[in-house]
Amino acid sequence: MKRLMLLVLLSVGLFISPIIAEDKPSGYLDEAKTYLAYFDSKGPRPAGKPAEKTSADYICTQLESFGYNPLRQPFIKEVVFNKQKIVVSSENIVCVKAGLDQKEIIVGAHYDSVTAGNGCDDNASGVAVLLEMCKAIKNIKTPYTIRFIFFGAEELGEVGAKYYVENMDSAQIANTLAMLNYDSLIAGDKMYVHGSLGAKGIIRDWMIKRATELDIPLIIQRGRNGKYPEGTTGDWGDQAPFDKVGVQYAAFEATNWDLGDLDGYTQTDTKLGKNGEIWHTKYDKMNYIERTFPGRIDEHIKSYFDLLFDFLINFTET
Repeated sequence: MKRLMLLVLLSVGLFISPIIAEDKPSGYLDEAKTYLAYFDSKGPRPAGKPAEKTSADYICTQLESFGYNPLRQPFIKEVVFNKQKIVVSSENIVCVKAGLDQKEIIVGAHYDSVTAGNGCDDNASGVAVLLEMCKAIKNIKTPYTIRFIFFGAEELGEVGAKYYVENMDSAQIANTLAMLNYDSLIAGDKMYVHGSLGAKGIIRDWMIKRATELDIPLIIQRGRNGKYPEGTTGDWGDQAPFDKVGVQYAAFEATNWDLGDLDGYTQTDTKLGKNGEIWHTKYDKMNYIERTFPGRIDEHIKSYFDLLFDFLINFTET
């Protein structure tokens, strides 16, 4: 019976073999760090400013070199930021990798930054992992269609992600299996995955189980702060608009939920800037992070890449 089922799956093109070592691209860590270094070298990328536009152009150029036809989704939105109304002009960049099933997994990262530092951790790190994943998985069969989205204007309140969700119809929402968000991956002490509450935490739980099998030190926050139940996070980040319309999510970050106010904002136990924060400070630069935490950038990029690659190839609904 098992042999018959395998033949049936193969005949309809739905069987995906488990990931094996030779499936993984070689040299991906070096290439991801090249993308990271590019964004770091350009300095801050505030939403709506020329540096953010230049970054969007760079992302599109890379995606085109991988064989994609990226879609640019421009938007102009009035938002309230720091109690002031401002109008921001930015864009989301979308590329789609077709899978064996039309159901979609959205994988996202924002490419804008604040004006302090170079935005290396927050969030050139997430963009670097996504760019390298787009390249690595382009010609590999995946169970589901993958929609990579590089969001603009996250730092002004998830403006790009909100705009994207506002323009999804009910059928598109229903067709979205999950949203995975990668934001600030390289500076914090510990690697975390957060997920939806209750039964919708399927992706988070899968990631934790698989990370254990792959010897990746990924953890969840333990709910020591009553405002944030175990395994979840706050209503910030580009996953939040998707969560609000019922799409299950997994959000990845490197920080330290056991420090400070137990809310994830204190990233390290070194006394830097605002109580161990690197994001949104002058310390958010590649050379500073590498010098202060030797090997951390490599370990975190490799870990997040390996686990995402494994997920996109092997995860299926049960």
